[in-house]
Amino acid sequence: MSSKVKGILISIIAILVIVVVVVGLFRLIDFLSWETYSSAKKECVEYLEKNRSLLEDVVLAALQDGLEEHGDSRFDYSVDLEKGLVKFSVDAQGMLGGQYWDLVYTRSGLYENRSESYYSVFDESIVTKGEKLDDHWWYIWNDYDLTELSEK
Repeated sequence: MSSKVKGILISIIAILVIVVVVVGLFRLIDFLSWETYSSAKKECVEYLEKNRSLLEDVVLAALQDGLEEHGDSRFDYSVDLEKGLVKFSVDAQGMLGGQYWDLVYTRSGLYENRSESYYSVFDESIVTKGEKLDDHWWYIWNDYDLTELSEK
């Protein structure tokens, strides 16, 4: 093999290695970037838009049939029959606490007796904040380590 061919092969391999490293760094940066209240809300709204009919089928089955158990393994959710709500876990971040965001369907349209927004602080270190998305759906953000100091 001539030195010219070896040089071309080494150049191609070097370029491929650089591309793989750059793509890997971008993926790592994306993975390590923290969601904020607003970006998590955007994720929940998109999740609801994409899965609305399936989520509402689960809600109807759970609330009409009085199911407190998970009847659909496609979603991580819990049911509170007394309050008439179904909470779907959408995503989370952080290893020891962190933040969790949910979509909550409420039969009455109220969340914790609130009609438009919800804000609660527990034990000076846990913030729960929520916004009503439509007649029945709420976005809820739970911040257990106050990484993002939520304001009322």
